[in-house]
Amino acid sequence: MAKRERARRSGLALGLAGLRPGGKLPVACVVGRDPAFWAGSGLAFQDGVEFSGVAEVAADGALLVRGSWSAQASYECARCLEPLEVPIRRSVVLFYGLDDEAAGDDPDARTIDARTAEADLGEAIREEALLETPRSYMPEADDDGRCAKCGVSAAGLAQTPEDRKRPDPRWAKLEALKTKH
Repeated sequence: MAKRERARRSGLALGLAGLRPGGKLPVACVVGRDPAFWAGSGLAFQDGVEFSGVAEVAADGALLVRGSWSAQASYECARCLEPLEVPIRRSVVLFYGLDDEAAGDDPDARTIDARTAEADLGEAIREEALLETPRSYMPEADDDGRCAKCGVSAAGLAQTPEDRKRPDPRWAKLEALKTKH
C-alpha cells in the first residue's frame, strides 16, 4: 500500500512545515477509527486509539514524538466469554531518524526524509498499540471470588469429575458446527 494511502487510512499525517530544530508541535488525534485499520491484528477498539503528545525536531533533523495513547479495547471475558470494554493507556516515544541511511540494516527503524513536509505517525501508533495491548483479558476477582466485570464466580469455573463429562456450555456454538459421521 502506498505511503500516502496508509497515512490517509491511519488518520494522522503530521504536518512538519514550520517545525524547526528545538521547536515543538502539539499533536492530538484519533488513529484507526475504521475497523479495517486493525484487520488481522486480533484487536478491536471501540472508537480507535486517541493519541496526544508533542513532536519536536532534534538538532540533526531527526523527529522525536513523545506522548501517550489510550483506547477502549473490546474483549470477551476469559471467564464467561461475555463482551467487555477495557480502558488501556500507554506512554509512547517515537523516533524517526533521517533518511534510510540512518536505519542501516534495521528493518524496524523509522526514518523520515529531511525534505518531507509531513510524517505518518498513524502506522507507528498502530504498531505500538499492537505490541502493548494484551490479546485476552481476565478481570480481577472481588473479595468474594466473583469477577469484578462479569460477576462469574472464579470457584464456579473449577471443574469436578462430573463437570468434565458434560460439555462446557461456552462451547455449544462450536459443538453445533461439528459434522456428524
